[in-house]
Amino acid sequence: MGTWCDCFRNELVDNIQSLIQSPRIGTPPTEAPSVSSDASFPFTITNPANFPVRFIGTPMTRRNFKEIPNDTGGYNCWGWAINRATTQNPPGFSQGGGIEDLANATRREVEAFGMSIAGVIEPLNDTELVQKISALLNTQYIIAMRVGNTDYHYMRRDNNGKWSQKCGREGWLIELVDCTPNDDRAWYSYTVNPDMEIIENIDGRNKYNSSTWYAIIDTIPIQ
Repeated sequence: MGTWCDCFRNELVDNIQSLIQSPRIGTPPTEAPSVSSDASFPFTITNPANFPVRFIGTPMTRRNFKEIPNDTGGYNCWGWAINRATTQNPPGFSQGGGIEDLANATRREVEAFGMSIAGVIEPLNDTELVQKISALLNTQYIIAMRVGNTDYHYMRRDNNGKWSQKCGREGWLIELVDCTPNDDRAWYSYTVNPDMEIIENIDGRNKYNSSTWYAIIDTIPIQ
């Protein structure tokens, strides 16, 4: 008897094109993190309420990560943003800190990993965001960040032109649909019910209530 993965494999193949679509905003840089499909996500999840997200991976889905020695194998939103398998918080950022504190911690840790920040950008409207994305070099990609009263969160723009996020170590991988990180709904908390439908966690609606800041990560370190 086959495993549950075997049972859903044909359905995954049939639906694979829906997981990787042409970009909606700008031209993705070649060095942006990869979100190639994998056989560990054989689910069909419906979105009856038309939330601006879709689920693209299980909590432990691996996507071409660069490993960190002695890491336990999991990853959170920060690990997803910097393409590293880590569950650590950005060193130097204290829970309850402001968005500028998170931006500074982001710069320090990105540089500690041998990359660089080409620019930490204050809030941009969607038109300005498109302009920034269209000017990215082939070694660069862009991430978004917000803070709340007790937490922080990141998203990243992948090489398929979509924004994606990992909601904590135990959270699933989520991709934005027809919106950008400027949309408050992109930062709400979503989960999947037993009927394999996307639902909203109402208590997470205002969890990340700061403005959205962006940072351009360059995979080439500053010389």
